[in-house]
Amino acid sequence: MSKQAKVLNNAEIKRLKAVINDNRYAVRNMTLMLLGLNVGLRAKELASLKVSDVLTDDFKIRDMCVLAKEQTKRDEANRIFFNKAIRKQLATYLNDDAFKHLQHRRDSTLFITKNNTAFTTNTLVNLFAQLFKLANIQQASTHSFRRTFATVLNDNATNVFTIQKLMRHKNIATTMLYVNVTDTQLINATNNLKLG
Repeated sequence: MSKQAKVLNNAEIKRLKAVINDNRYAVRNMTLMLLGLNVGLRAKELASLKVSDVLTDDFKIRDMCVLAKEQTKRDEANRIFFNKAIRKQLATYLNDDAFKHLQHRRDSTLFITKNNTAFTTNTLVNLFAQLFKLANIQQASTHSFRRTFATVLNDNATNVFTIQKLMRHKNIATTMLYVNVTDTQLINATNNLKLG
């Protein structure tokens, strides 16, 4: 792996949220960012999400879906999970006046551009490159969301095998490349010692 995208800290996430909220398509872009941070989706997966992946036939937000093999990096179907915050954000997005019509287009991609077309992986990467630049966050990319997802799970003492499953990695060694050891973890590890 070449130079890795940076793991975002809370201050950077806050700055990025402020930039997103100050720009056009705030609800859409916030939903994209939060899916990256809370689900660990790759840019390709974000771009390929369909309305039916997140919305049931009776218009309820799913708590889990299976990405089809053509939606994933390694052409293998994978389950992803939507926490409460993501389900709330997805509902906000799909009830926004600009995107409400998508509820009745189950086969449509979930995220559309200003021209009402599907995002490609590249247009999504470029969108966030601009947003990171506006937020003055260097060395960040859409992959930063995925690395932040893994690192925060690790910070929260999530078992590495659980992180591997959530990241949808075949090999635990790949997962370990994503996880940053943070000062918080080092402090917690030493504070948990009860020697002597």
